[in-house]
Amino acid sequence: MPSFLDWLSGRGLTLSTCTQPDLEQWKAREDLSYRAGPFIRWVIKNRLAKGLTFGAERWAGPRGPP
Repeated sequence: MPSFLDWLSGRGLTLSTCTQPDLEQWKAREDLSYRAGPFIRWVIKNRLAKGLTFGAERWAGPRGPP
């Protein structure tokens, strides 16, 4: 699975040129990594991208024994 940065690069984009519709298109992929959210929120917090939002998902804890 390509990373978010690889996905952007493949489309001629960077973090600073990525728009919310670009992010939504990437989020719609079935193979989205569960670790992408924290990275993207970090990018937004550190102002490496502007105008983006990526909501946090509430974790209810484990669903039972593995």
